[in-house]
Amino acid sequence: MAMRVTTNMAMNLYRYNLGNSNYKMNNSMNKVSTQRRFDSFVEAPPPAVQAWRIRRAMVDNANYQDNNKDTVNRFNVAFATMGMVTNKLVDEAKAEKLDISARYQKFAEAEAYFIDHAFIIPFAVKNDGYCVNKISPFDRPFAPFGVSSLKFKGAKLLEKPMSLEEYQAAEEQWNKEREAAMAAG
Repeated sequence: MAMRVTTNMAMNLYRYNLGNSNYKMNNSMNKVSTQRRFDSFVEAPPPAVQAWRIRRAMVDNANYQDNNKDTVNRFNVAFATMGMVTNKLVDEAKAEKLDISARYQKFAEAEAYFIDHAFIIPFAVKNDGYCVNKISPFDRPFAPFGVSSLKFKGAKLLEKPMSLEEYQAAEEQWNKEREAAMAAG
């Protein structure tokens, strides 16, 4: 009786042998890397526990590396996607040349979008001294340190820059409201 060998049979046998070889190779590699000189937990419990811990550490390290690669890949995809949105929002703001209030509003919207979606995380501050502008300093986010004073989110434009007296009155009002909010909070 002749046996007919099909391609499917040959492939299945090849896959079986390849899987078996991989299993043996991985088992041997684990024995060498964990310095294991036994085949079961029962033969030598203390070295088995140590080998298990080393193996666990190896697996954790491999998972950590995979997570890092995955995070980098996700960041690259997000960065490429945000490039399109970034260009659109910022280009719209740059295109506004006549109405300065509308220009600032568009830049503020772009910055708010980026910060709300955590694609921009400020990490440095440059303080170049005093400046005069039409942005109300008490309508923006506040923190005792950091980059909050550089954010445009929530900013309101004034008709004219504040004088020193107007600034001091607005600051006094802001401090009263802040203290009341902290006392209630």
